Amino acid sequence: MRKVTGIQAIQGRRDPQEACTGPWSIGGRRFACALALLFLAEASSGQTEDEWRSWKSTTGTSIEAKLVASDGKQATLEKRDGKQIKVPLSQLSAADQTFLAARKPPAEPRPKGDDKPKGETTIKGVPAQPGTVSGKISCEADPKWSYWLYLPKDFHAGRSWPVCFIMDAGGGSEGTLARYQPAAEHLGMILAASTESKNDFADSDLAMMAMLKDVYARVPVLEKVAIASGMSGGSRMAYLMAEMDRNVSGVLACASGAGVYLKEQAFRPAKLRSDTAICSLIGTNDFNRREAVKSHKGFGKGARLIWFAGNHDWAGPDLIQDGLAEVYGRILERSKARGLDSLRADFSRKQIEWAKTQVTSAPWLAYHWGEFLVKFPGDAAVQRDAAALVASVANGPALVKAEKELQEFAGKYFADGDTKADEAADPSRVKAAEKVAAQVDGSPQAALIKLMGQPVNSYRPN
Repeated sequence: MRKVTGIQAIQGRRDPQEACTGPWSIGGRRFACALALLFLAEASSGQTEDEWRSWKSTTGTSIEAKLVASDGKQATLEKRDGKQIKVPLSQLSAADQTFLAARKPPAEPRPKGDDKPKGETTIKGVPAQPGTVSGKISCEADPKWSYWLYLPKDFHAGRSWPVCFIMDAGGGSEGTLARYQPAAEHLGMILAASTESKNDFADSDLAMMAMLKDVYARVPVLEKVAIASGMSGGSRMAYLMAEMDRNVSGVLACASGAGVYLKEQAFRPAKLRSDTAICSLIGTNDFNRREAVKSHKGFGKGARLIWFAGNHDWAGPDLIQDGLAEVYGRILERSKARGLDSLRADFSRKQIEWAKTQVTSAPWLAYHWGEFLVKFPGDAAVQRDAAALVASVANGPALVKAEKELQEFAGKYFADGDTKADEAADPSRVKAAEKVAAQVDGSPQAALIKLMGQPVNSYRPN
């Protein structure tokens, strides 16, 4: 872009490049500079298409651009060279704000490739059909490795899809993917489960990475919206996958902490990027519960730990859906990748409708997702619905307190990671669990807290 000397007068700085350093959406001066640079650089184009208009900032600078989307808080504008900028509505002129309020904004752009014609529901060379778990698919680069694939029912090859890679402690199978199918349909996600990766197999890492590379090469997936998941040793491989491949942005772990096993090295914590989205599903009496709590203490507040009544077990499909939605939502919330706005909007709309169905049966989940979606950058109408949902859950504050008490109890008794301490009954912990449970009596968390007071492997379903 050519330099424009008028910017010095507008911004009071010597260098227009320096004046525009940082996000344009932060601070009126930066926004004004961005508009001025773009407008002055392109003012001579002379084109007059109806969708193009002159936008003005509150400081008087202008740009010719067309509206791509507006969510009630910011507008996405596209200038004539195809580049887009996001502008807070508060930094647009009163006339522009009136213009936006009087019209229905266009939909957010779809993910890369989503503008291709729909209709193709098969992938050339990949034996998989939407809505059905495939048979074993051999990796092209090395056929000794294979995996199972699930394409959601509305799959078509005209766009790219988020993907979840799954490792099972006993090796992947059709049954492995069956646990995740409700989540895949709800979220619009492709599933792939490694056949050979399993507990006590020295080359599990090779097997799972061969699957990952083959899926990336042959299936239309959004590589930067990839999630790794698994149970027990498969969960540990999921953490390792997130460490080994930078495209894996989230982990849904079941029945383990974040420790990984490597052939050449001793057991150690996974080396995860700080922005990795993490959710763990752990049984109240799982022998890995202490490691899971200790791991989450290191993850920080952004990670969610979901407890269920059980020993060292798979969580049910309902909790897998809840956990996978948590990870996927966090990825979309944090991602800076372009072209994900339609996925954010789609996720928020689906999740708010699902949350509404939980008000009676699982009010804690309804409240959690209401609070999550109020702040989620997906759709302004959904944010309003989410606020109403939070207000509609009459015992919402009590449920928040119950969940807080549950997590604090776990942190007090399990954060040391000492698994041997769980092998025998601890009368003092039993007594403490009964006392805390009484404080949140009537909540789902009360029963879970009582179970957590007992030793590992002591859960017995009714």
